[in-house]
Amino acid sequence: MFGNQQIDQEILVSYNIYFSDLRKKRLKIVILLALLFIALFGILDLTLYPQTASTLIKSRIVFDAILTAYFLAIFYRPWIKNMRFAVMLVIITILTQINILIFITHDGATSPYYAGLTLAIVAITIVIPYTFFETCTILLSCLVLYFLTLIVDHQVHGTPYHLPLLVNNLFFLISTNTFCIVASYLNVILRFNEFRINFDLRTTLGKLKTAQAQLVHSERISAVGNLSAGLLHEVNNPLNYAITALQVMKMDPNVSSDADLKETAADIENGMMRIKNIITDLRAFAYPQEADRQFQFKIHEAIESTMRFTAHETEDIEKIVNVPQDLMVRASKSHIVQVLINLITNADKAINKAKRENGKIIISTKQENDRVIVSVSDNGIGMNEETLQKIFDPFFTTSEIGKGLGLGLSVSHTIIKNHNGNLAAKSVLGEGSEFYFDLPI
Repeated sequence: MFGNQQIDQEILVSYNIYFSDLRKKRLKIVILLALLFIALFGILDLTLYPQTASTLIKSRIVFDAILTAYFLAIFYRPWIKNMRFAVMLVIITILTQINILIFITHDGATSPYYAGLTLAIVAITIVIPYTFFETCTILLSCLVLYFLTLIVDHQVHGTPYHLPLLVNNLFFLISTNTFCIVASYLNVILRFNEFRINFDLRTTLGKLKTAQAQLVHSERISAVGNLSAGLLHEVNNPLNYAITALQVMKMDPNVSSDADLKETAADIENGMMRIKNIITDLRAFAYPQEADRQFQFKIHEAIESTMRFTAHETEDIEKIVNVPQDLMVRASKSHIVQVLINLITNADKAINKAKRENGKIIISTKQENDRVIVSVSDNGIGMNEETLQKIFDPFFTTSEIGKGLGLGLSVSHTIIKNHNGNLAAKSVLGEGSEFYFDLPI
């Protein structure tokens, strides 16, 4: 239809949907206008053919009834689902009705209703979008119907052909048809090119909007990182002093010989080491490596950091970690932690939505050739197929207004993609979800 142009399949599919919807809307307009004009032109029957007016008006009533049946069958009782067939059926019916009027008048080529053919062809070509093939088929049908009407009129009523007038009518009818064919072809090309420009514009705007949102998201993360960097310095120094003082205190004979004091000192040391681990994680968050500055690390370490970050949110949920201690991956550790935080946070929200008393989050890994598959699954509320198709779209969120921008999974998907991997999901509504991604070793 579009010559040798290289057309993106996505654009073509979208255009076909648009084209079908446009034809359906325009066909509704054509049927309503046809019903109106078929009835109004009954005035011509009374004026020009008072003797046969009743027959002509009955014909109009019959065809109005047929078009009304088409209208209901296409738009309210979708018995006719093929829109191309529906368009052809309606137009051939309108052309048939005009030719029947010509036949009833017994005037052959001299009938004034001939003008109705030209008017109908031009009007329909303007209103309804056709393909080039459909235009040729409709206009050829118009000529064939007109010829058959004149032949049958001549055979049944003895109406002369009036050759000079017939040649004149055919000349104008063929000229009009040729004009309509050319106009329809040019309209198809123009309509598609306009659609492609608009499609590209919408796609570009969507990408810009996504990039802007991710930039804002990154700026917020950067701001949190900068704040964390300042706090780290202020917290880390006194913490080191406290840990040093604790070590000195543990060497005191009075402490080492007293079981209660020794246990208390051990508890204090565990608490301080936990704070130190959190500070280490925050430092990695405050000074993240770029995605192209990847190095090998134990995936278990990234998961441990994530568990510490999300410990407060998921304290009432059972966490099961099935990850080998020595399994290595090559990636940006801080970015992988960011992805895991998003996945575990979403799992926590899904479990809370489902109001599970035995909420469970399972984190597991497995090695396939030179890739490591990381999986985060939950027994939360799950997702239907429609939601599953949209979860990685920017701004798509199932959270309440003001409780999420819908960027977490979109950003995570981009991070994994930048690691030459893929983030995917599967889910069963009411049972839970599983998100998984792969990383190189």
